[in-house]
Amino acid sequence: MNKPNVIDVNLRNFAAEVVRRSQGVPVLVDFWAEWCGPCKSLTPVLEKLAAEYGGRFILAKCNTDENQDLARQFGIRGIPSCKLFKDGALVAEFQGAQPEGEVRRFLDAHCADLEDEPLDVARHLIGGGQTAEAIGILEALLTEDPGLDDARLLLVRAFIQQHDFDKAREALQALPETHSEVKSLQQMIDYASSASEYGTVEECEARVQKDPQDLEALYRLGVVLTLEDRFQEAMDRFLQVIARNKNYGEGKVRQAMLALFEVLGPDHELTHQYRRKFANLVL
Repeated sequence: MNKPNVIDVNLRNFAAEVVRRSQGVPVLVDFWAEWCGPCKSLTPVLEKLAAEYGGRFILAKCNTDENQDLARQFGIRGIPSCKLFKDGALVAEFQGAQPEGEVRRFLDAHCADLEDEPLDVARHLIGGGQTAEAIGILEALLTEDPGLDDARLLLVRAFIQQHDFDKAREALQALPETHSEVKSLQQMIDYASSASEYGTVEECEARVQKDPQDLEALYRLGVVLTLEDRFQEAMDRFLQVIARNKNYGEGKVRQAMLALFEVLGPDHELTHQYRRKFANLVL
């Protein structure tokens, strides 16, 4: 049975589900094993708090018997061992079956209390990949006040991340065309919608490998990667095109980068990192 805000992680998905996801919401990794008695007392506490905190953190459970490479990588010598990731980095940890009160104090020190700020809750949920939960919050806010442009912009981003482009367009139509972010988000929707004709990531990669100088193939690979939420890889492909021809496709690659910045939002680590790289190439 699925538990709220609880996921299982392994070597294959650790980078995406812990490191990248922590750029939007704190992720607490619980290293455990079936034979571990203290783990059996701590795990229910962690799962209870993950549900109770309502998206303020994600609990990622890592079975050390099945993921010995990860356990070695993080120096796990005793379990249970819990490590907290924020903004893509390990920031705090504790070891042993701590009482619920101690775990609460640990979490409260590192996970912002967002209960009175629904927009902040939605931003963190979107950053953590929980777009369905974010959409519920944003739609409730907009029902109460349809004029909340910030909430509507977040709703458009959430729909784009879900690849629900019809709903994204519908939400975008309610915003004034003069709004600074509307044009970029509309372009992102258009780019993503057109990707269906480009084929799969594997097919696009094959075209690039066949002719690394084919800028259109590189651009299309970037668009298709975007649809799989592989944003960093997509930006790398777009920058490769811009480095060779900053005005390629009448500036469509530059616009694709700007649209991605809008979808990710100004506070996302990738936006900070790649906006500098982008500026160095186009200025």
